[in-house]
This record gives sequence, structure tokens and C-alpha cells, in this order.
Amino acid sequence: MKKYKNILLVLLTIIVVFAGCDEQYKIGEFTADETLMPAARTDGPDTPTGLTIISSCSQVEIEWDTIPRTTDYEILIDETSLVSGLTETKYIHVPEHNNEIEYRIVAHNTNGTSEPLIGTGRMLGTPEVITGLTASDEEFYSQIIVSWDAIEHAIFYRIEVGGEVIADELTETEYIDLDVNQDPKTYSVYAYSTCGETPAAIVTGVIKQGTAPVAPANFTASDGTNAFGVELSWDAVEGVQFYKILLGGVIIADEIVETTYFDNDGTLTPQEYSLVAYNPFGESTAITDMGNSAVNLLANGDFEAAFPGGWNTWGNGAVGSDVIDVYRGDYCGRIAANKGSFMQKNIVLEVGKVYVFKYSYKWDSDVVTNTTVGSYTPTGGTIVSWDLTSTTEWTTESVELTATSDDYKFNFFKNNGLPTALFMDDIMVIEKQQ
Repeated sequence: MKKYKNILLVLLTIIVVFAGCDEQYKIGEFTADETLMPAARTDGPDTPTGLTIISSCSQVEIEWDTIPRTTDYEILIDETSLVSGLTETKYIHVPEHNNEIEYRIVAHNTNGTSEPLIGTGRMLGTPEVITGLTASDEEFYSQIIVSWDAIEHAIFYRIEVGGEVIADELTETEYIDLDVNQDPKTYSVYAYSTCGETPAAIVTGVIKQGTAPVAPANFTASDGTNAFGVELSWDAVEGVQFYKILLGGVIIADEIVETTYFDNDGTLTPQEYSLVAYNPFGESTAITDMGNSAVNLLANGDFEAAFPGGWNTWGNGAVGSDVIDVYRGDYCGRIAANKGSFMQKNIVLEVGKVYVFKYSYKWDSDVVTNTTVGSYTPTGGTIVSWDLTSTTEWTTESVELTATSDDYKFNFFKNNGLPTALFMDDIMVIEKQQ
């Protein structure tokens, strides 16, 4: 009985609840506020972004980012559709040629089409056979010039002679061959790209036929004018490939293309130097001259030994005017206005002889808009001075003096301007050869 009573109470509760709801609400009867709802878009998709185009020897891979509100994509070449209805954002194109292509990617939806995303690409290719290949034919005495047209797709070029590579990874379209003789020379030229290389293009060149060069004129070797070696110089000869220098029949310098040479190993005793000019037809007769280095009264540039006390300063004091011991190429002194630096150790000369004072120097500052003077002072004699060039580049200068006293001091004096560091190298005081 109690069980039926509980069931009855549940049913009664349900009836009361629904009765109350019926008084407050009408189910399904309401009005939506459309001003609170977003309007449906009626335009086409945004322009695609993130385009990448990867070219290879067999295809062009095109990829871009996914764009919202898109049903499909289309790729056009110029204005012609290449493929449409794409639902993926990647496409592989295999062109029928290697020409550059302009790809235009657009997105579609039911409202329209986006603006195009544009990019260019091309399928890589193997270069065609080289054209315009020439080799100089009796135009030059000591070289053959090989040239050709630039080839599409070529990354670089290679040249072979008799199956051996003589030049590789050339990016220019000309090659100058200096390793030549009187015989004709045949060149095989290849163009290379990632996709392969061309067959060989072949050409033959030959130098101008001639004779061995004449001996160079005006060959001179310095005779005691330089304490650090022997200076050699000569006139240029037409048709020469290079020069070589011999000392005592032994080559000390080969394949020189300039017309000067400096022998650092020159000795105080005169030696015979020989000069020979060379081209593919042979060598000139040797021309000779005697040369030797000089005795440097400054211990051959060993400044520490020559001037154990370093350099001193004199004149009106200024900040930063101290100096340090001098070595070849080292900081000599910071010379202030109305200050000077001088060699502490005097030099003993022979009265009546002519000496050359030679040195290389540069200033540390480019604010050298002032007068700098070098001088030598004979004991009890008249000071002789000269202006130094205001330069921050290494400069070599020399002056001659006739010794009127056996005791000299050499000075560098700066009579105005800002403090400036002075560097010196290759200082020589040598007896001039009469």
C-alpha cells in the first residue's frame, strides 16, 4: 500500500511542475535579436599566402598555406588554368620545357575567387652544347685565349686538354692559357649544371710564331746602396712570358713578371747576378751585373744593439712625449708640438766621405698637417735639416751628407701640431760608393 502511495505522490509533483511552467513560458514561442548575430560573409576567400616553389631537374614543386573559407584552389599559368579543384595545398608540375613560368594560385568558395598569389619557377635543365667557342690563332706570343658564349642552365665550365683538366669551376666565359709552346693546342670545353653536363665543344689554338726574346736592357744590381740586400731592375721586353734571376749559375728567382727584384740575401762582397727573359720559343742570352749590399753603420737594422738606450726626447714637455726602445717597424716615439726624438748613440763617420742616411717611416695619425723636420748634427758643426712628408703610409726617403765631423746625431723634430706617434723601419747609414 505504501508503494502505491509513493507513486501517486511522484505523479502529482510532475503535474504541478508542468502546470507552473505553463503559466510562465510558452515553449517554442520566442523572437531572436538579429543585431546580436554576425552577418554571413558574401565575399570570396582571402589571397593565399606562404608560397614556395622548388625547382628540380624533373619537376617544379608548388606549395602554399591553407586559407579559411575555401572550397578548392586553382593554379593558372598567366591567365590559363593549369589545374583546378585542388583541395590540397601542394602540387607537382612537370613542364614540357625549361622556360621560366609565372604561377598564379587562387582560392575559390561559393561566393567567388581570391586575388592571385604569384610566383615564378622553372624546371632545371641540362645545358646545350657550347656555342661561340674560339681560341686565339697566332694572336699572342705567350698565351692562348679561349672564349665561348654563356650557356643557359650552366653553373660553371670545365676545360680539358688531352683528357686532363686544366681549369675547373669557371664562372667566366674566357680562359687565358699561359702554359703554351709553339705547338697547336686543342681544348675541350664543357658546361655543367645540377642536371648534367654538355658534350665537349672542341677548339684548337696556337700562339704567334716567333723567336726567343732579346736580352733585357739596362739590367742593374745595386752596389752598396742598400744595407738590407741588393736591388735589381731592368727594362721590359716585348713578348716575354717571365724572367728569372741566377746567382753563380743557380736560379734564385723564377717566373718573375715584374721588372724589379730584391735579393734579401745580398752579401757585402760583390756577386755576379744574371737575368734571363723567357717565352715559349726559348730564353734570351743572359745579361749580368755585379751587385752587393752595404755595411749599415746602424748594426744592419738591429736597433736594440745600435741604440741600447733607446730614443730620447727634448724640447718643451708635453703629455705622451715618452719614447720606448726602437726595433724595426716598432713605435719610435710620440712626438708632441715643439718636441723631438733623437738617436741617443752617436754615429762615428770618416771626415770627408759621403754617407747616405736612408729610412722608412710613417705617422700614426692622419692629423699630420704640420711641419716635421729631420736633421743631423755634427759635433761642433752646423745642423743640416730637411722636411719629412706628412703621411700615414710607409714612405722611404734618403739624404746624403759629407762628413765634416766624426760624430753625428740624427734627430726628428716636430715644431707644431698635435702629438703624433712615429714609426720607423729599415734605418741605414751607409757609405756612398764613389
